[in-house]
Amino acid sequence: MGLVGDVHGSLGTIVRAVRRLAHQNIDTIHFLGDFGMPWDDRDAQRWMLDYVSDKLTEHGSQALVTGGNHENYDEWAKIPADAADIRHVRENIAFLPRGWRAVSLGGTVVASFGGANFVDMPGRVRGNLGWWPAEQITEEDLAALGTANVDILLGHDAPMPVELQDRLAKQSHFWDPAGLAYAERGQSMFQRAVEQVRPTLTVSGHYHLHLDVLARFEGSDRIPFDTRVIVLNADGHPPTLAVLNVDEQVITYPVF
Repeated sequence: MGLVGDVHGSLGTIVRAVRRLAHQNIDTIHFLGDFGMPWDDRDAQRWMLDYVSDKLTEHGSQALVTGGNHENYDEWAKIPADAADIRHVRENIAFLPRGWRAVSLGGTVVASFGGANFVDMPGRVRGNLGWWPAEQITEEDLAALGTANVDILLGHDAPMPVELQDRLAKQSHFWDPAGLAYAERGQSMFQRAVEQVRPTLTVSGHYHLHLDVLARFEGSDRIPFDTRVIVLNADGHPPTLAVLNVDEQVITYPVF
């Protein structure tokens, strides 16, 4: 499986990711939020989605998208959902619901749990720059995820090991205190998801940096567990791409 960090609707970045992962013989590409298409209902957005779909077809690939905080959820809601609540914006581009699960041929359980609170929400609301309340993880989303253990959790937000806390603390002076509090509330909801399902591996985007550490958390049953926390970089900065062997849980970072 190919994994891609935030691309923010950049056609060039998306197509490069598709091509690069095709060279790695990857036919399923999972975007970890901030896919950024469709941003609106203009013809240009439809053309861009068609172009991405054509490139996926050219390489025999499909794209799965976990929602982030740079998505127009109003546009997503216009796309009919199938019986599994998956929304196909194109035949080979699927927007996944929060709590989606799949089982590999080797029996590995993979879940998708999107959403994150955007730290610049107050500024985007004031400037009418595009903010959608549906970015927020809800109690209903946590219920949809359930409490059965998963092996791999793919999200936009991430669990919060000490190493990530330390790196984010160095950037906190850039942001409005209200925005920081809002982002922290969203992260706490994602943290609850991690504690519910106790993954051995989580892979996320959102923070525009790279992190790969082993962390220990306490599950909702108060029993500690270890999870490898990987955060991918964004916008083509290395590593924005990863290749994951799902059953062996081995991850590599191809050059982008």
